[in-house]
Amino acid sequence: MNEPIRSYTSHNLQVIHWSQTLVEASSLMQTHRIRHLPVVDDQHRIVGIISDRDLRNREDKMEVVRDRMHFEVAGIDEAAHVSAAAEQMVAQKISSLLVLRADRVVGILTSDDLLRVLTEEHKNFVQKIAENLTAKVESQIYRSPIGAILNQISNAGL
Repeated sequence: MNEPIRSYTSHNLQVIHWSQTLVEASSLMQTHRIRHLPVVDDQHRIVGIISDRDLRNREDKMEVVRDRMHFEVAGIDEAAHVSAAAEQMVAQKISSLLVLRADRVVGILTSDDLLRVLTEEHKNFVQKIAENLTAKVESQIYRSPIGAILNQISNAGL
């Protein structure tokens, strides 16, 4: 998990204006199958973030995003390592980070993205172990008396 996060970042960043309703935010999240939306103001500056959790159990669905969003938005440089991003998310108890390139937002990294990285790394780790074990077992077999017999059979073309 020491690779830069730029490889795992969602670059198709969806945003919502802070005057839009929670219904519109929910619809945008469902349409794009996402759980976090950066919130922009009239100058299209990111001023907060809203998540699917912020939309749950809200009676007034016509309420505007500005009233439910989080004004503090965490970010991380795209060259940072995945492990640094994970550590930051755990320390701040958040599930997304805006990804920055020279102080410009270029994407978002979420806990789902980190789980995909972890799953991919786990599969690669298991595959390497399996390959090493197979090679060791084959090596041991061919050094044994059975291996000598198998070599003779193979050499005989049977």
